[in-house]
Formats: sequence, C-alpha cells, structure tokens
Amino acid sequence: MNPTNNINARIFIFFLFITTSILPFHINAQDFAKKTKWGGRLMIDAVHYKYGDIKQSGLEIRRARFFSKGHVAENLSYKLQIDFAGGKPAFKDAYIRCNQVPYIGGTLTFGNQTDPLSLEQNTSSKYITFMERALPSALFHKRSAGIGYSNQRLLYGKLGFQATFLYSLGSTIKAIDLSPYARIGTVKLSAIPFKTKDHVFYAGLGYSTRTIDNSIGFKIHPESHLTPTVISTTLEKVSKYDLFNIDFAWVIHALSVQGEYLSGKYKNETGTFNGSSWYAMVSYFLTGERRNFKNGASGFSRIHPKHNFEPAKGHWGAWEFALRYSNMDLSSINAAANINDLSAGINLYLNPYARMMYNFILDMDGTDNDRSIHQMRFQLDF
Repeated sequence: MNPTNNINARIFIFFLFITTSILPFHINAQDFAKKTKWGGRLMIDAVHYKYGDIKQSGLEIRRARFFSKGHVAENLSYKLQIDFAGGKPAFKDAYIRCNQVPYIGGTLTFGNQTDPLSLEQNTSSKYITFMERALPSALFHKRSAGIGYSNQRLLYGKLGFQATFLYSLGSTIKAIDLSPYARIGTVKLSAIPFKTKDHVFYAGLGYSTRTIDNSIGFKIHPESHLTPTVISTTLEKVSKYDLFNIDFAWVIHALSVQGEYLSGKYKNETGTFNGSSWYAMVSYFLTGERRNFKNGASGFSRIHPKHNFEPAKGHWGAWEFALRYSNMDLSSINAAANINDLSAGINLYLNPYARMMYNFILDMDGTDNDRSIHQMRFQLDF
C-alpha cells in the first residue's frame, strides 16, 4: 500500500471508530414513528445574450430535483436528493446525519454534502436572490463526499462552527481508489451577534485546504448558466491549494446587504499562484417583506409574502429588487483572466413556493466587447 492510501485507510478507520461509538445512542427506533417527507424543485430558464455581433438565445431546465428526507430514529436522519436536469441522474445531497451528538452536541453528517466554506453556497438555490450564485462560487466544489460536523448553538446560538473532511468524487459518488481525488479539509466559524424578527447581522470566516496532485481547469461563466465561458485556463500539476473566505449579511427590515471575499493560493512545481473573487449585493422588498436568515450552516431560507399573488383581490405578491457587483481576478494564472459582473434583478414571489425572476447582467472583461445578458426564470418547489 502506498503512503497516501495508508493515510486514507487510517482516517477511515478513525472515523469508523467514532461512528460505532456514537450510533448506539441514536439507533433505538423500536418505539419511534418514522417521519418521511418527499419534495422537489423545478426551475425553467430562458436566456438572451449579446457579445459583440453575436446574439443568441437559449432555454433550459436548470434544476429538476426530487428528494426524500426524514428521521428513522429520534436523532438519526437522512436526506437523498437527485437532480435530473442534466439529462441523467446526479446525486446532490445524499447523507445520513446523527443529530444531537452525545457529549459535544451538534450534528455529524456522513455522505455527500455541501462544503461549508461560503454563505451563498450554504443557502439553497431555492432561496438565493439572483438566478445564479456570484462569481466566487466557481472556485471550489459545491458538494463532496465525506464526513462533516456542525454546531450552530454555541453561546446560545450566537456562534457556529463547521468542519468537514471530504473527497470530490463527482455526481456519481463512486470511487474504487481515492488517491486521484482532491482531499478537502474545511473549517468555518460564524457569528450572529444579534438577531431579532426584523434585524440580523451575520459574519463568517472560513478556511479550506485541498490536496489534489492534478491539473486544475478554470472554466468561468458570467453569472448565467447558459452563456459561454469567459475564462478558460488551466494550471498544471497543482499539488495543493488553500482557500480563505470571509462573508457577511445584514438584514434591516426590508433591506439587506450581503458580501463575500474569497482568495486562493495554488502551488505547483513552478511556484505559487494567487486568485481572488468577491461580490457585494443589496436587496430591498417594495412590499415590506424581509429575507429570513436561519444560521451560518443553512444561510437564508424561504420568503413568505404578506399576500399571495391574487390580482382579483388586489394582491400582487412580494416584489424584491436587487443589485450585485462581482469580480474575479485570476491574472496571476492567466493575464486575461479578470472579469467583473454587474447584475440587476427583480423577483416576484407569487406565494411561498413559487416565484418569477428577471436578471440583467453586464459582464465586463476590460475590453470593448462587454457581454449583456437578459435571463428569466420560473421556479417552484414542493
């Protein structure tokens, strides 16, 4: 056995020991009424973009997901979520979770799960303000397989801690040999110094180290899934890279402000290369609703309109306007890899489970060939 596989085997045995020590406290389901919930989401997008003399329109099923989640014992739960939007099934969340871990509290999660590095990534796609997440999310794996710990109740809920050890196995979550895959270790600290019904402030700090022993390809889209890539470059023979993230959110009644900064340091045999990305956004509900912040692990949650969209009764749902500016700078890797996106969005919440979205994105790469993108979405979840 080579040294890498030997280390992986020791890590697996260590976590197996922890699991077998904890699970007996959770698996007594003899007198427990099993609880199961089924649901899903459907997002349909239409896009039109212009780049110089090129004009093109597109249509896609952005997400078509089904999930089942529930409890099979008082403190033993699961979630299985599969996306069919790409034409074939792809695993998203697929994990078993031990809740209220004995002695230390929090949750212990085994399986495919979200990397906790970023606030916007922790927020479900059902609840993000714009159709696509901001540029920093393109610099790391969204979900990976492994083990994670989270406790959001420290200091009476004012502090949160997350730690994960994951492998980037891909959407099939299958690997006979783990050595070719990136090994990801992430820690995230979050603080909510004050939180009331209409006012909340959050700040988070995350660090992730990743051993990869492979090339890294950067294929960056503007903040639109259907448009062509605007950055396409490769960094050869990367042995390791580290990511540092800081994020915050501030909700004051109908107004909210949110931002993140992500920096990366990539090492290969020729030296060290740096990259960074950030965004800042503001949103406002004309109809008086507010964005609902849950915690550092889950981010924002569902919007509940004061009135559903029922024009016959004089009710027009909830209306949200938003602006966002994003930057990505990979010029240390490729001199041309620097872009800025300015996005404006309008959201109409028909009811808590359905909304219509319009985004306009101006993608700027420092040349005279800026891209203008119009896109719309109809989404619902059930």
